[in-house]
Amino acid sequence: HEFEVKGIVKEEEKERILAIKKLQEKQLQPDEKKDWIKTSFWVPEMTPQAHKTEVKKPTRKLLCPSHAADDHFLKLKNLIDLKIKLDSEEKEFICPLCNKTLSQQKIGALKKCGHTMCLDCIKKYCLPDKACTECSEKLKKKDVIFLKESGTSFASHNKVEAERYTPVF
Repeated sequence: HEFEVKGIVKEEEKERILAIKKLQEKQLQPDEKKDWIKTSFWVPEMTPQAHKTEVKKPTRKLLCPSHAADDHFLKLKNLIDLKIKLDSEEKEFICPLCNKTLSQQKIGALKKCGHTMCLDCIKKYCLPDKACTECSEKLKKKDVIFLKESGTSFASHNKVEAERYTPVF
């Protein structure tokens, strides 16, 4: 048997001792229980909302989303109204010079006048003339704002190809 009994023990007492020992083995030790609770997301103490965190008071100034540091604030007087040309059906934005749809290519806007066009046209026509081709406003290279092109949600990968193998019997 699993334990030594000195003297004479009744069968009922022996069964009771065995039952207690089995219960003790089934119960988790305190350290094991702590590890188990850490991985139990359904326990209220372990949910992410249960941890107290210091919440900072938000600033009343608008931070520039394109600037990495938190010290660059936007001011209403510094914002520029963009002038974007629409196609004849007024469904899509187009470049006023080449009439291509402004979708996936790189796009730029001019700071002084706000005209928006593709970067190819800005480099080809506006920068050599040092003026906006739409309104003849003078500009410098630093007056061009590079806008972020929209994504296609297409995930490209290296040359992975699927092949079909048929079993030979």
